[in-house]
Amino acid sequence: MIKIKKIGLLIFMAVVFLLVYEPNYNAAHIMQKSDLQVIAHRGFGNYGPDNSLSAVKMAIEANVDGVDLDGQMTSDGKLVIYHDPNLDRLSDGKGPLKEKTLAELKALDVGFKFDEKFRGERIATYEEALRIVDGKVKLIVELKTSTVGSDSSENIAVGLIQKYNAYDWTILSSFNPFVLYRIKKLDKKVKTMFIFKDVNVDPEILREIHPTDSKGIPWVLRNDFCRSLMRRLINPDFLSAEITVNKNTVKKLIDKGYPLFLWPPNDEKTIKESIGVKPYGVITDEPILAKEIIVNL
Repeated sequence: MIKIKKIGLLIFMAVVFLLVYEPNYNAAHIMQKSDLQVIAHRGFGNYGPDNSLSAVKMAIEANVDGVDLDGQMTSDGKLVIYHDPNLDRLSDGKGPLKEKTLAELKALDVGFKFDEKFRGERIATYEEALRIVDGKVKLIVELKTSTVGSDSSENIAVGLIQKYNAYDWTILSSFNPFVLYRIKKLDKKVKTMFIFKDVNVDPEILREIHPTDSKGIPWVLRNDFCRSLMRRLINPDFLSAEITVNKNTVKKLIDKGYPLFLWPPNDEKTIKESIGVKPYGVITDEPILAKEIIVNL
């Protein structure tokens, strides 16, 4: 009976802890911050090829605060920068990226579909992106892993952050809380960002997802109460909310002092609305417009 009471007390205390405890987002204060961070979505995706090194270079020259990219694993275990599950839309390749080796991907052209002047642009590795950025701006990379088990992307990314001593200017982001949990287990100094939205993935993207991957965003990650429990468990350094997330949810998080980014406000109206709620920053396909609006406010 005493043992049962002790177990019951421990369970009660654990529940109270999960409901009361909030992560301490200290890491955000380490990163140099302007009044509001303007991050170029997909590298500088409206001005150069999506997720390309050329776009990243243009973003750096435009004096943005950072670039946001997407990371995926190849069939031979390399971490590359690319957004879509399939190669068809953005390159001259076909089929799922995860079925290709790095050598096969390096043979593809990801520039000419954006503009002929970018013909010959190649898919970059995460390491190449680190070398190009080199602390000039912040580098946020979403690890696009939808399964519970590891695909080793977090191991590779953390190892490269350690190699280049890139702790102060890199963030690893993900919708997947298991990825963020594993990152902190590997190295608690690596900054993480929990991405979330209230609706599921676009049906077109869902159709492209590889059969071996989970389909879309589970309900528990689209429910704010469940997400709050996740935050307590994975203790991310930053949050990233889609602009369609419930406004009360966003306000509550910002009022509590969480360093929250909003993505992707891409026109004057939504950029002004996003800036108006005083987030930590915005991740936008129109960073030049966002900077102009901020200056003129």
